[in-house]
Amino acid sequence: MKPKVMFLMIISVLVAKVALNQTFKKDLLLYYPINQDANDHSGHGFHGKPLNGCTLEQDRFDKENSAYNLDGINDVIYIDPKYKIKPQFPISVSFWINVDVFPNGYNFGIFTNDYVENYYTGIWVGLLTTHKIGMGYGNGGGVSSSNRRSRVSDVTIESNTWYHIVTVFDSPDDLKIFINNEEVSGSYSGGYFDSISYSDQPGYIGLKDFNITPGYFNGQIDQISFWTKTLNTEEIDSLYQDPFDSPETENKSTSGINTYSNSQKLIIIYPNPSTEGFNIKLSREVDSPYHLLIYNSNGKIVKHLNEVNTSELLITDIHTPGIYFYIISTKSGEISKGKIIVN
Repeated sequence: MKPKVMFLMIISVLVAKVALNQTFKKDLLLYYPINQDANDHSGHGFHGKPLNGCTLEQDRFDKENSAYNLDGINDVIYIDPKYKIKPQFPISVSFWINVDVFPNGYNFGIFTNDYVENYYTGIWVGLLTTHKIGMGYGNGGGVSSSNRRSRVSDVTIESNTWYHIVTVFDSPDDLKIFINNEEVSGSYSGGYFDSISYSDQPGYIGLKDFNITPGYFNGQIDQISFWTKTLNTEEIDSLYQDPFDSPETENKSTSGINTYSNSQKLIIIYPNPSTEGFNIKLSREVDSPYHLLIYNSNGKIVKHLNEVNTSELLITDIHTPGIYFYIISTKSGEISKGKIIVN
């Protein structure tokens, strides 16, 4: 490919990503990236409150204190009812989950913005005993199928595996479920209502009452976000493919096609794109040793090096074409992140 054509392609991608990040913020009501706490990074200050012993654990990239573990007994993240997160359609909810134990006998709640025991209120996303993802909204009545409108995915998920889940409540009879960037088929059940019924009660992450018995999620959850809009396929793809395309990352500095979290460029990657290996070079001295993590667009770690002391590395064992991401962290806490393209 000619250099001019490649340059124009790179510029087009960067412009598109800037525009996409701007749309993330526009209708974002709540965003918990889970960085050592459940604070809201949407700008609204709708902070969550972990209760009953929620513990911080590694996320899907093995980053410490970056996902919450919920024990399936009584662990929840409490969302104060004074927060204004009870809109009508459209609504979109996005998060990553890793199931430890599937429900048996009754379903588990993953997210709800309105919890009233023994009643169907608000919207919710749940994990079913069938290992499927369910979503729904209520009319304020008791836990009877006639008082809810639900959709359940046709596909199942497995335990001990991270999944990206997006549920889109586009309209009363248009509910969509996306699992790992793919819209999945599903079946509807229950009644039909023109609007969502809300109470004055709190929301929860990790809890929902589906059939008299409250169901607590058992596993890890990360990067929870809540929009008053219909996320389109491009936005869902960006959330899934690029972990740095979070709703809060609008002001990242860029150099070429690499993105860095620090103002002074720490890493030089060349050649990038690559075909037969690439070099990772420190552009200046850092507190050594440092740590290197490379993972693919599905979040799978493909290379993890600890205690690196050299200023330049030649990587020759990543051959599968695609987009990869790296994280380099130093002893002083400096972190650099970016992309690598393998053709």
